[in-house]
Amino acid sequence: MSGYVIAQIAKELSARAEGAVEMSITRLSEPATAAADHLALAMSQKYLSDLTKGRVIFSDMGRVQV
Repeated sequence: MSGYVIAQIAKELSARAEGAVEMSITRLSEPATAAADHLALAMSQKYLSDLTKGRVIFSDMGRVQV
């Protein structure tokens, strides 16, 4: 995913991005090991707690906050 920024990703997902929307995403990652420049998805409630283990930026249904 090198070269993509939050704004581009949100647009492709028909989502609204807020905050540092020009931040670059360098790779995909598991929520528990994500760095600040990684994209991690918690697709189930059982994975939400893993988001606090990495350096993840908050995302919720249809909205990305950075």
